[in-house]
Amino acid sequence: MALVLTLRSAIDLPIDLSSIQPSILVSLSHQEVANRRVRIGKEEVPVGELFSLSGTLEDSTITLEGDFQAAEGIGRELVNGNIVVRGSVGSNAGQRMKGGTLSIEGNAGHAVGAAMAGGTIRVRGDAGDEVGFDAGRGVGMMGGTITIDGGAGRYVGRRIRRGTIAVRGSVGVGAMTDAIAGTVLVLGSCDRLAGSGMRRGSLLLLGDEATDILPTFGRGRNARPLMLSLLIPHLASFGFAIDHHLLRTDLRQYHGDQSALGLGEIFTRYQGGRD
Repeated sequence: MALVLTLRSAIDLPIDLSSIQPSILVSLSHQEVANRRVRIGKEEVPVGELFSLSGTLEDSTITLEGDFQAAEGIGRELVNGNIVVRGSVGSNAGQRMKGGTLSIEGNAGHAVGAAMAGGTIRVRGDAGDEVGFDAGRGVGMMGGTITIDGGAGRYVGRRIRRGTIAVRGSVGVGAMTDAIAGTVLVLGSCDRLAGSGMRRGSLLLLGDEATDILPTFGRGRNARPLMLSLLIPHLASFGFAIDHHLLRTDLRQYHGDQSALGLGEIFTRYQGGRD
């Protein structure tokens, strides 16, 4: 059974819920949880004023029910256990996560999974800009897995160093900009400047629409990358299914960005822009 926190009424002010996680609340009674204070706007108020509580933490799961678009940092520095959000969340959800699972049944705001090092984030809806990137520290994702069932905004996987991001829908400009390593997969369309400044890593653009490839990427051979045979079951284990026919599809390969270290690779189903 999960510990369930249900919002009593809508929240309009910014609220910091980063302290609401299993490792912090595991030994507390309902009353002790209700007495803990969280910051909302410029004040700190007891959890019990904002939420009604039910259930227990027997299975190391916290369920948050309501609209949390004003909430920042849900699951920040999560180490273990599970957080399920039955609604949408604001910015920096899962920031610097090290383990555990954060499941968001609605949309996620800006910088979901910023600088995360481990664990899993599942977004059932759309995500905002800079998935995996922590602008304050200037660092990208360092491990773990993020799956997004909808689309995402600009600069998905910016400065990613390790880990995997998979997006079922379309993404905005600058996917995997300045990537150091890691993997980003997009099943929808991808806007311009994909892989700009990429040093290493793999960007798989597997949507039906043509993608413009930067001239600083050199054309490689058509290939069936071995990594897909590992990536597809890995993502399926998190509920992110991919059509297995892609394992039998030759993909167009590009190497770059040659204006940076140039050891990255982009795979596309359709060429777009140039030969």
